[in-house]
Amino acid sequence: MKPFNLERAIAGDPIVTRDGRPAQILAHDLSRRSLHPYFADKMIVAVGSGDTADPFLMYDLRGFMPTTGKPESSFDLFMTEPAPTVKYVNISSSDALGSIPGKLAMVFDTEALAKEHADIPIPGVTVEHLAVPITLP
Repeated sequence: MKPFNLERAIAGDPIVTRDGRPAQILAHDLSRRSLHPYFADKMIVAVGSGDTADPFLMYDLRGFMPTTGKPESSFDLFMTEPAPTVKYVNISSSDALGSIPGKLAMVFDTEALAKEHADIPIPGVTVEHLAVPITLP
């Protein structure tokens, strides 16, 4: 995990707690929305998801919960890498390109779409490799 970066988190880069729960910043500019000085330099964060979600929590702008009183907390925020994207490729040979035979690659978002598209007959095109998974960063 990488140290918390407010600007990247606001831009939409994924964040997690120290113990790996997903988190999302809901509000980060509370000083302009409140007259009470306690809320200056604070943000509201949703932690967890589904049945394991915590209520909205207050953090300082460095990604720490000011109320824990501990140097490290399982609630501390960190940056995480986005999950890699998996695409599916159909690789075909074709004699439909004129006098030069060639290979075609078609990329699909899901394995089901790749397989479905392979069932569509295209004159002169033969699918050689079906729904080959590739991982993109």
